[in-house]
Amino acid sequence: MKPLCYISLSAQVRLCLLALLLPLVAKPAPAQSPIPDHFTLIAHYPLTDNGDDATGTHAPMTVNNISFVEGGVLLNGIHAGEPAGSLVQTPPLPRFNFDGFAIQADFKVDAYPNRDMPLFVGGISFRWIAYYLTIDGTVAMWHGNNMNKISSDALYLPDSLHQALIVYDGTMARFYLDGVEAGSAAFPIVHGDDKNVIVFNPANGDTYAGIFGNLQIYSDTGRATPIEYEPGLPVTFALDQNYPNPFNPSTTIQYSVPATGPVRLAVYNLLGREVAVLVDATQAPGTYRVTLDAAGWPSGVYLYRITTNEEVCTRYFTLLK
Repeated sequence: MKPLCYISLSAQVRLCLLALLLPLVAKPAPAQSPIPDHFTLIAHYPLTDNGDDATGTHAPMTVNNISFVEGGVLLNGIHAGEPAGSLVQTPPLPRFNFDGFAIQADFKVDAYPNRDMPLFVGGISFRWIAYYLTIDGTVAMWHGNNMNKISSDALYLPDSLHQALIVYDGTMARFYLDGVEAGSAAFPIVHGDDKNVIVFNPANGDTYAGIFGNLQIYSDTGRATPIEYEPGLPVTFALDQNYPNPFNPSTTIQYSVPATGPVRLAVYNLLGREVAVLVDATQAPGTYRVTLDAAGWPSGVYLYRITTNEEVCTRYFTLLK
C-alpha cells in the first residue's frame, strides 16, 4: 500500500502547473479609465513647483497666495477677493469643447468644510460645471450656474489624497471619486463664453483649504467616426485632399496604404501643436476614409499629417465658420 503522503510524478507536475497558473487566473484586469479614448489632453497643470502647463500649450495658471507642497498647492481657505486669499485659475482654453470634456484633479482636505464648497469650477462669470465637497463628507456635481445639484453617497476622507473627475460626453455627465462613479445625469451644458477652470471663485466668497494638484483637462477636439475600409492593395501610398474644403464643421479625409503597418493621422495648428489624433493603429493594405468633426475648434488653417513606417505626407485644410 502506498503511504498517504505519496504523490505520483505526474500528479506533482500537475500541481506545479496549477500553482503557476493560479496567480494568472486570479490577477484582476487593469481598470479602464472613465475618460474616453478619443478625448485629447489639452492642458495639464501638475502644480508641483509652478503653474506651468506641462503640455506647453497654454499660459501658466494664476496662482496667488499659495505654497507649493508635496501633491500640489496648499490653499489657505481665505476668500480669493481678500488680500491674503488664495486663487488658482487657468487661462482661457481655446481648444476646450463644451460638447465633450473631462476635468480631473487630486485633492486633500484637513477637515470637512463648514458648508458645501467647490473643489473646482468650470467658468468664472457663469458656472457651467462644478465638483463639490459637501459638509457631510460626500461629493456632488452642480451645473447650470449652480442651479442644479446631483448628489451622491461617495465619501471622501480628511487628510487623505483623493482623485476627482467629471466626464461629459455631450449628453451625459458622470462624476467620479477615486475612479469609481459617484453619480450621473443627462443635461445640455449651459455655458457662458469663458473657458476657464478655477479652484476659487472670487465672485461669491467660496473658499477651499487643503492641497490641490495634478489638474488635467481633456476635450473632444475632433472625433473620428468609424473608419470605412476598402480592401485591396493600392499601387501607391496616398493622402488625398479632404472634402469638402473649406468646411464647417465636418470633413472627410481619404488615404491609402500599400502594406500592413502602423498608421498615424494627426491634425496640427499653424504653430505646430497637435490638436487631434484621428488614427493611431496598425492597418492592413487598403483605402481608408475618416470623418473629422471640428465643431469645437476655432476657424483657421490646419495641417493634417499621415505617418507610416515608410512615408510621411502633410496637407492643409481650412475650417471656416
